[in-house]
Amino acid sequence: MTCSKKDRALAFLPLLFFGLLIFPHKSLAVPPPDFLFNVGSQIAYIFSFVAILFSATFGVVYQYLRVKYHAINKPKPGKFLLILFLISIVSIGAAYFYNAKRQEVAYLDWLEESEAQSKQASEEEVEKEVEVVPVEEVQTSDFWELNKDTALSISNEEFQALLDSGREDYLVLDARENLENGYGHFPGSTHLRFADIYAGLTEGLPKDKFIYVLCWSGIRGKETVELLRAQNLVAVYLEGGADSWVTDYGGLWEGTVKFSSVYPDSEYAITYSTDETRQKVSDGVILVDAREPEKISVSTIDSYAMPLMYTPTDDLEAMYALIPSGSRVITICDEYTNCFMAKLVGVELEIRGAEFLGRYNRPWEY
Repeated sequence: MTCSKKDRALAFLPLLFFGLLIFPHKSLAVPPPDFLFNVGSQIAYIFSFVAILFSATFGVVYQYLRVKYHAINKPKPGKFLLILFLISIVSIGAAYFYNAKRQEVAYLDWLEESEAQSKQASEEEVEKEVEVVPVEEVQTSDFWELNKDTALSISNEEFQALLDSGREDYLVLDARENLENGYGHFPGSTHLRFADIYAGLTEGLPKDKFIYVLCWSGIRGKETVELLRAQNLVAVYLEGGADSWVTDYGGLWEGTVKFSSVYPDSEYAITYSTDETRQKVSDGVILVDAREPEKISVSTIDSYAMPLMYTPTDDLEAMYALIPSGSRVITICDEYTNCFMAKLVGVELEIRGAEFLGRYNRPWEY
């Protein structure tokens, strides 16, 4: 079968397109040597695939259109050539833009990796210059790094073994309130309220020693340890707190650990119902909210905010001064820890001349 000039011209189109693929446009984003082989290989694979796919597709379409062309009574060669031209333009355009996009992505990836490597190299250079770092800071950092995986808590038995060991690389920290510490404490311990630790007032605590934290029941102790460890201080709390240490274990202690033994009167144990509290308020009693600040901020109860556990020592007197001497007071709470704080707030106000009547522990009903 003899091919016409038109057939030979059409058959030449795939070769022309393949030639364009072999000699792509010049890119302004030239990848560095590290990426040249990888990106080049990927692009070559993609273009080879596109070329083969296009050639096969073109052959099939060409034969199909050729048959259709000869079957038409009034052939329209211009329409046929236009279709082939559009197919070629779309294929070439897709390959062109895909090639450009791949090189742009590869170049941006290289820039990102390059910046990361430069940053890492700079950090390594800084680490090598140890002579400019104060010796004290290096030792502090080493102590934290060596001991940061220490268990968060310690049992009464382990604490006693520590005391008997003769070690001197630790400090005992009492994180309770002033009243609690004033009536009883662990001998030689350092007193720093939880509220001050929460406020970040920990400059005097050693960074090169273990810090064993005592509270009443262990709840504040755990929170204290979490705060201290966030500052790279190796802190551990006593499980069960001072109450378990003294009452259950019989551990070393000076004074009393039970707050109720100092304040045994009935008002220190009274909790009022919602109706009783409303009646007291109508009779002129003042409500004082001792819960956490976030709970107080959303409360609709008309009360004075006194979150003892979160008020730094320097602000305590100004807080207590809000209640006039001679006022009758009921403190508000809603769970174990802040109800204990509500009792302490009542006692503190009583010391300053107020009359503490008891606590209200169902504020969601008010």
